[in-house]
Amino acid sequence: MSIVVENRIELFENKDIKEINDARNKRDTYEYNYTKKIKTETTVNWSVKRTETGNSQKIISNGSEAVTEACLRCICQASSGCQQGLTCVNDVCGPFKITWAYWVDAGKLTLPGVSQDSADPYSGCTNDAQCAADTVKGYMRRLGQDCNGDGVVNCYDYMAIHRLGGYGCKKDLPLEYVNAFHQCVAQQ
Repeated sequence: MSIVVENRIELFENKDIKEINDARNKRDTYEYNYTKKIKTETTVNWSVKRTETGNSQKIISNGSEAVTEACLRCICQASSGCQQGLTCVNDVCGPFKITWAYWVDAGKLTLPGVSQDSADPYSGCTNDAQCAADTVKGYMRRLGQDCNGDGVVNCYDYMAIHRLGGYGCKKDLPLEYVNAFHQCVAQQ
């Protein structure tokens, strides 16, 4: 778990993560306040609930609740390191690690000139960076919601939905996924 302070990432100490996990297990609302100079970051449940400063809000949401390009880059980075040329491994495909069910829920997008009835439109689309990004956008249009309870649907919610699905986005996220996402956001 990490927080952004002064445009850089600072990782929580193991003791802090243990306290957060203990609070999650008790199903209590737990806030971890970290203050450095005049910026405060608060962690609630699985996610970072932020007091936004500067222009970092532009990265999270563009105000229309659509998935921004910066948000897509960070979801991709957290999913696979955004490695291009990935193929299907086990039940996930491409740089966003999209499952067949996710692709179906997103609307079964295909590459230009390829029919949904072709040999394998799923892997063709999800292994293509643009088609995969459009699939993520379609999934978020259909299942986008406020997962962390802050009253705003933004990239933090899309990150959770992408990893946990539209019906499980309020559950705990893997720390390495969250850390990769936050590191990407800090670099935007």
